[in-house]
Amino acid sequence: LLLQKQGRTADAIDNYVAASELLLARGKQEQALDCLERVAQLEPDSAARQFAAANLAEQLGKNAIAVRAFLRAAQLAEASADAAAALGLLQRAHALAPAERSPALLYAQALLRRGEAAQALGLLEPHANSESDAAFLNTLGEALTATGDFDRARGVLERMLPQDPTTMPK
Repeated sequence: LLLQKQGRTADAIDNYVAASELLLARGKQEQALDCLERVAQLEPDSAARQFAAANLAEQLGKNAIAVRAFLRAAQLAEASADAAAALGLLQRAHALAPAERSPALLYAQALLRRGEAAQALGLLEPHANSESDAAFLNTLGEALTATGDFDRARGVLERMLPQDPTTMPK
């Protein structure tokens, strides 16, 4: 922590990694996870660091931490053009939190990019009636269109329109 406060981030990362390895060797997984989370915070653009934290959190049953880290690792994998790795990470995040909207939405979007519209639609359906934000509705509309359900797609896309037509941009 002192190294981190002194701006010696690389040294802090090295120390946290060494501490996590030592703690894991001694069976102190909770404390090791704390170290890995700090490393992931110090290196937010490292998919490997995010994955390490996610993997240990998953083993410990700390699903909220695992989901967050898997989603971040997936974003980084996608940004580095590793769509297959991103898809696998999104699948793991969704499996840990199947009732949560965000993992389902991100996983569905990745599936749509791969042309797997039916599977994407299956992920979105449980949230279809309760969601009203544009990103979700747009993705749902895209999945419905890709599966040929044009009437439902139109209904979903119409939900994104303003209720008062006079407020529409001209």
